[in-house]
Amino acid sequence: MMTNAALEPRIAAQPGQNRTEPPSTRAALRQHIGDELEALTSRLGTVQDGAVHGTGTRAGRVALANAQGRVRWLGRLLAGLADPGELHLDAEEAGFGATAHVSDMDTGEKLSFTLMTGTTIDVTGDQVSMDSPIGRALVGTRPGSIVEVETPAGARRFHVDRVHTLINRFA
Repeated sequence: MMTNAALEPRIAAQPGQNRTEPPSTRAALRQHIGDELEALTSRLGTVQDGAVHGTGTRAGRVALANAQGRVRWLGRLLAGLADPGELHLDAEEAGFGATAHVSDMDTGEKLSFTLMTGTTIDVTGDQVSMDSPIGRALVGTRPGSIVEVETPAGARRFHVDRVHTLINRFA
């Protein structure tokens, strides 16, 4: 006899282990992000017209640049959500699209890493591939976690201070 528990997704017992999120999670995120992207692009035309025709203010040009950046970010999120691989979508643990705010335990340096899939990374930002050493170490972590990772520059230890997940950004 199959129980409800047997129908629920597998949840990793250890941070970074494979788990499966419910298909409805990806679908809901794609819908929400798609809706925001559609609304933003429709407003973007009005702001862009003012900037192109010289009727826009400096604040308008800044708003245009910010909106264009947001459109690029949302597009990368949609592309990543289309990836059939494991994204570790969780409301409390670091996974695709989550930003982990960490402290280097040896230097005290504060860093932020946004976990993305390899094809959706913006190299000018604080984004890292989920398949990189740091990305693999951070997937599945929660605030208070301590991770040790071997990087090309040597061993690093991070304390996870905060995690902003994709699910919570769009909840």
